[in-house]
Amino acid sequence: MGEGLAVLLLVLLVGGLAGGEVLARLLPRWGYRRGATIMRALMFGLLVVYGGVLLAVSLTSREIVLNHGVPKRFCGFYLDCHMAAAVESVDRTPAIGGVRATGTYYVVNVRVSSDARRATLWMGDPDIFAVDAGGTRYRRDAAAEREMEQLARDSGTFSRPVVAGGSFTKPVVFDIPTGATNLRMMVTDARGVDRVLEALLIGDEDSLLHRPVTFRL
Repeated sequence: MGEGLAVLLLVLLVGGLAGGEVLARLLPRWGYRRGATIMRALMFGLLVVYGGVLLAVSLTSREIVLNHGVPKRFCGFYLDCHMAAAVESVDRTPAIGGVRATGTYYVVNVRVSSDARRATLWMGDPDIFAVDAGGTRYRRDAAAEREMEQLARDSGTFSRPVVAGGSFTKPVVFDIPTGATNLRMMVTDARGVDRVLEALLIGDEDSLLHRPVTFRL
């Protein structure tokens, strides 16, 4: 399902519920005593149908794993799909500067780009973590990343502005234990109100129980 159609369906749902509530309050005043009961039953049915479709689409979805260089676009609730991220390369090392990994450091070079024609945009503060075959999640190693920033003299964050048609590359570091297999990286930029709204969008990657789009490491 297209992102635009998913947003339209959610808008229609909210509009239908709002309109139904107004009618449920007005119908008894107009002499239809059972009007409120009938209208609220219809509203409940609408919620059940929408929720059923949402869960059905999410539960039948499959994880999509992107290879190096293949971008993932971030649309969000407002359909602004200009921002994208891709894994340029992955380096493995036992240590970064004076910091040593307990397992192996995976240095993932993430390229953030914008194909906007005029506007300067930004990624925000994405949630980034690695996951292995068993579902174990690995958060970014803050100490290793600080060491890398000092060595490279670059303290830029993912929230830096990106001019129209521009891009930047930023490394993220994970300390991965020996033996971890099928490593993928997840990047999501949905936060706050956007996160709640996208959880209710049918077919959206961030919708309830939907399988994600990940990057192969």
